[in-house]
Amino acid sequence: MYRPNAVKARLQAGGKVLGCWSALGSPSVVELLGFAGFYYILLDQEHGLGEPSTLTAQLQAMSSTPATSAKVTFMSVST
Repeated sequence: MYRPNAVKARLQAGGKVLGCWSALGSPSVVELLGFAGFYYILLDQEHGLGEPSTLTAQLQAMSSTPATSAKVTFMSVST
């Protein structure tokens, strides 16, 4: 069962949210950011030290915090 999404609830109520972009690939950093008061954390697996092999550990670290993970889907554009 999923926990309630605090980001969606706050936005639907007209509130604002503050998030953080993490490209470090470190579960410890993700956990620290999650407890620092950010509503969401975007885990960048492309532009920094993060990579798919560290993603599971980062998501597990985030699950112990109030923060929500942000999912970004990239689309390729043909020219």
